[in-house]
Amino acid sequence: MPVGVTVFNPSFLQIKFGKQSLPQIAIIMQIFYNVKTPFWLLSCLLLMFSGSMYAQQPAAGNGLKGRLSGTGGTALEFATVSLLKASDTSLVKTVVSDASGVFDLGNIPDGSYVLHVSLVGYKTVRKPVELNASAGPPDLGNLSMEQNVSNIKEVVVAGKRPLIERKLDKTVMNIENSLLATGSTALELLQLAPGVTISNNDKVQLYGKSSPLIMIDGKPTYLSAAQVSNLLKSMPSNTIATIEIISQPGAKYDAAGTGGVINIRTKQNGSAGFNGTVTGGFGYGRREKYRGGLTLNYKKNKVNLSGDYTYSFNHSVRYLDIDRDVRQDATSTFFGRSGETHNELGTHTYKAGIVYNINPSHAIGLQVMGYANDQRTNADNKTDIRSEKLKVDSMMTANAKEKSGFNNIGGNLNYRGKLDTLGRELGIDVDYSRFRNNINRNFVNTLYDSQGINIGDPDYVRNYFPTTVKVFAAKTDLVFPLAKQAKIEAGLKTSFVSTDNDARFDSLLSGEWVVSKSQTNHFIYKENINAGYLNFSKKWNKTSLQAGLRVEQTNSDGNSVTLNTRTERSYTNLFPSLFLSRKLAKDHDLMVSYSKRIERPSYQDLNPFRFYDDRYTYREGNPYLKPAYTHSFEATYSWRNEITFVARYGLTKDVIAEDIQQEAGSNATRSFLRNLQKLRTISGSLSYSKDITDWWSTDNTVTFNRSQYIDDNAGNYRNFDNYDVNINIYQSFKLTKNLFLDVGGFYLSPWLYGFIKAEAQYKLDVGLKQNVLNKKGSIRLRVSDVFNTNRFKGKAIYNNVDVAILNRFESRVAWLTFTYMFGNTKLKVAKRGDSTKEEKDRVKKEN
Repeated sequence: MPVGVTVFNPSFLQIKFGKQSLPQIAIIMQIFYNVKTPFWLLSCLLLMFSGSMYAQQPAAGNGLKGRLSGTGGTALEFATVSLLKASDTSLVKTVVSDASGVFDLGNIPDGSYVLHVSLVGYKTVRKPVELNASAGPPDLGNLSMEQNVSNIKEVVVAGKRPLIERKLDKTVMNIENSLLATGSTALELLQLAPGVTISNNDKVQLYGKSSPLIMIDGKPTYLSAAQVSNLLKSMPSNTIATIEIISQPGAKYDAAGTGGVINIRTKQNGSAGFNGTVTGGFGYGRREKYRGGLTLNYKKNKVNLSGDYTYSFNHSVRYLDIDRDVRQDATSTFFGRSGETHNELGTHTYKAGIVYNINPSHAIGLQVMGYANDQRTNADNKTDIRSEKLKVDSMMTANAKEKSGFNNIGGNLNYRGKLDTLGRELGIDVDYSRFRNNINRNFVNTLYDSQGINIGDPDYVRNYFPTTVKVFAAKTDLVFPLAKQAKIEAGLKTSFVSTDNDARFDSLLSGEWVVSKSQTNHFIYKENINAGYLNFSKKWNKTSLQAGLRVEQTNSDGNSVTLNTRTERSYTNLFPSLFLSRKLAKDHDLMVSYSKRIERPSYQDLNPFRFYDDRYTYREGNPYLKPAYTHSFEATYSWRNEITFVARYGLTKDVIAEDIQQEAGSNATRSFLRNLQKLRTISGSLSYSKDITDWWSTDNTVTFNRSQYIDDNAGNYRNFDNYDVNINIYQSFKLTKNLFLDVGGFYLSPWLYGFIKAEAQYKLDVGLKQNVLNKKGSIRLRVSDVFNTNRFKGKAIYNNVDVAILNRFESRVAWLTFTYMFGNTKLKVAKRGDSTKEEKDRVKKEN
C-alpha cells in the first residue's frame, strides 16, 4: 500500500502500543545490520512499527503545544505566544513559534488560563484554556491567524538578527543581515564562523577535527572534498540565509563527518502576495569581480511559487610557493617552486520551487536547483633545483592552461504532514542530483641547466578529466508524541551514489598527439548506504533527555578499469548519541552530550592512480583507506544567552591524513592519504554576546584547541601535538537612522592540519550599509581583510621530505552592491528574542 494512502487511513491505527513494539524494533535493527534491504521494505516495516505507537496512548500531562498558520495553512514563525492567568491576566510564560509554526509552552500547572497569540500584520488570537492533568492536554490543534488588512500597509517590522545565535545544540550564523557577507561566498563566510578553520587546499576543520559533513538545506552533498570546496566557492552569499554549525549531531543526522555538521540553509521567502529582490554589485581585489541576481516569490491561498537566479564573475590571482628538501642516500636535493595563478570563474546559480498546502496540516513541495560554472585558469610555475641551498643546478618552468566546467542540477520532492492534533508528524523526501565536471588542461614543461640553456625539447602534455556523479536518496521521518512530555522519532533512509571518472593523457611526440597509457585512467565507484534511526526524548520539570541510535549499512565498489583492480566493501555500524540538559536556575542552562560518527574515504581518494602536477610531483589514491571513527563528548553551559562556555573532547581512530613520500631512485615526490593511528582533540570555547546599547551589539568568541596526531607506521612512531587559540569578533553599530556599520575579524594562532604546522592567520573586515528609496533599497560597501594580512604559511616534516608552503591568496577585496526590494515588502520578520521573555518592541522602523 502506498505510504501516502496508509497515513490517512484511520483503520491503520489499530495496534496497541506496548511490549509488542520491542520485537519490531529489534527486527528492524537486525535487518539493517545483516542484509541489503530494499528501501520500500524498510519503509513498510517502519510504518508497521509506527502503527503500534499511534493507538491508545496514555493521557498526556499538562504539556501545552500547538501550531499557528496563516492564509492557506502557511506556518507562522516568530509569533509571540503568551499564557495568562484567567483570574488576573498575569503572565505565566511566553514563547515564540518556530519555523514550522509550532509552539510549546511546556509543563503548566492545573488551572484556568488565557492563550494570547500576537504577530505583526495579523489579528490577535485569544483563547481560554483549562488545564487538568487527569483530563489530559487540551486539543489546541491548528490555530489560524487572520491578516490585519487595515494595518498591513503601515507595518514595517524591525528586525536585524544578530550574526551569531547560540543554542545549546548548535550555533547559527544569520547571513542575510550581515554586512560582512556582501560579495562573499560560502567558503569565505565559514572563515568568520567560530571554531572553523580553512586549510591551504580549502578543506574545512571544525574545532580541530577535519571533515565536517557539509549539507545544503539539510541534505548531504555526496561530493568529494575537492568538489565540496568548488561548490562552496561557487555559492554566493546573497543566496544564503543561515549557516548552522552543529558540533554534536544527533541520530537523525547522517553519521558521516567526524568533525560534526555544517548545514547551509538557502533563502526561503514566505511573504504573502508577490515580491522580489534585485541585486547587483562590483568588486575589486587584484582583479575585477561582479555579481547580479533576481529573486521572485508569489504566495496566494494554498500555493507558494519561488525562484531565484544569480550570476557572478570572479577574476582572482594567487601566488603559491612550495619548497621541498628531499633527503636520499645521505644527500639532499632542494626544489624551490614559485607560481602565479590567474583564475576566471563565472557561475550561474538558480533555484525554483513550488509548495502546495493541501490543507493546514499537509503540504507537498517540489524544488529544482543547480549551478553551472565556467572556469579559465592560467598558471605559471618555476622550480629551481639545487644540490646545495644557494646553488642552482637546473630549473624547470611549467605553464598550465585549464578550461573547466562544473555543473549540477538536482530536484527534491517532499511531503510534510501533521497527522493529528497531538503532534504526530510524517515527512518524506526524495532527491536526485547529477554533477558533471569537465577539465581540459594543457601543460608545457621546459627544463634548463644552471646557465638557463634548454635541456632537450619542452614536454607538451594535455589531459581531459570528465567526472560524473549521480545521487539518488529517499528518506522518511516520523514523530510520535507519548505521554508526559515524551516523544519518539524514527526514520529510514537509503542513498545510491555512482561516480565515473575517465582521465585521459596525451603527449606530443614527433608532432603528433599520442595517448599515454601509463597515465590514462578510468575509475568507477558505486556506494549504497541504508540507514535507520530511533530517538527517544523526554522532558521533566527542568531536565530534558534525548537518546538516539542510528544504524548505517555501507556497500561500496571501487573499480579501476585501467588497472583491472577492484575493491568491494560492506560493513555495518551503530552510532549512538545521548543528550542531557538541565535548567539549573532562572538564567542558567547546562547540557552534556555524546555521539559517535564516521568519515568514509571519498571515491577519488580510493582511486589507485597517479595524477601529476608536474614532472616531480604527483598525487596517488589509496584503495586501502579505511573509514575513520570519532567518539565526541561535549558539555555546554549558558547564562542568559549572553555567556556560553563549551568544553569538547574527541577521539578519532584511523584518522585520514595526507602523507608525502619520496619515490625511491628519483626526485619525484608522492602525495597520498593514509590512515593514522588516532587523533585526540580537546577544545574549549567562551562566547559573549549582548546588545550593549540600542545602537551597538557585540559578539565575541575565544576557542582553545589541542590537536594530537599519533601514528606508528611500520615502527616509525610520530606524535604531532599542537595548541592553538582562535578568536572571533563581531561588532554591529547603528550610526544613524539609515546608516549601519559592521566590523569583524579573526585571529588564529599557529595551528595543526594533519602533518602541516601552519603559522598564525588574522584579518579584519568592515561593512557599511545605507538605506535608500524609502528603505526599499540599500547600498552596501564591504572591504575584506582591510590590512591584507591573511595568508597561509606552513611547514611539514615527513620521513625524508621537508615541505614549506606559502599561499598568498586574494584576501583583500572591496565590494559595492545595490539591493532593491519590490512588491509586498512590508511584512518582515522581527528579531528573534529570548523565548523566555516577551518581545515588546516588535513593531519598529526597519534597519
